[in-house]
Amino acid sequence: MSRYIPFWKYGLYIGTSAGAVLAVASVNVKEFRSSFLLGAAECSTTDISANVSPHRYSAAEHYPNLKGHTNIMAQCLTPVIYAALRDRVTSAGVTLDRCIQVGVDNPGHPRIRTVGLLAGDEESYSAFSGIFDPVIAERHGGYAKGDEHPTNLDHTQVCLID
Repeated sequence: MSRYIPFWKYGLYIGTSAGAVLAVASVNVKEFRSSFLLGAAECSTTDISANVSPHRYSAAEHYPNLKGHTNIMAQCLTPVIYAALRDRVTSAGVTLDRCIQVGVDNPGHPRIRTVGLLAGDEESYSAFSGIFDPVIAERHGGYAKGDEHPTNLDHTQVCLID
């Protein structure tokens, strides 16, 4: 049985088959494109991530142009937050750039506040909490990370409003 583990940050796809490790990787960086075969010794994720540079540009050069954007992500994202979070990757391969892409591509409407941020997986909320926490707090009227929604399940306190 073959198993593929996607490493979207690096454009790598690793497959294992019948106990033997075989990895075919394809790296696309602007004009540079190559495919290569890795042996069993080179297939650990640390080896691959150490050998492939994930960023060609600095955080300041790569920071998205959010001028004219009206979504909440554009309001909350700063160059400092971007620089701190852009190198993180969840176990499913989700990066900050993937989470903010929807807000970068869709500037929003001046009268309709959109969020502009998507979690690629459950781990995104903790890995990128520096941007998710302020966006969620803004969207939901100030709910902080530790806040819980009040719940009252006492049926005797239900009242009808005319």
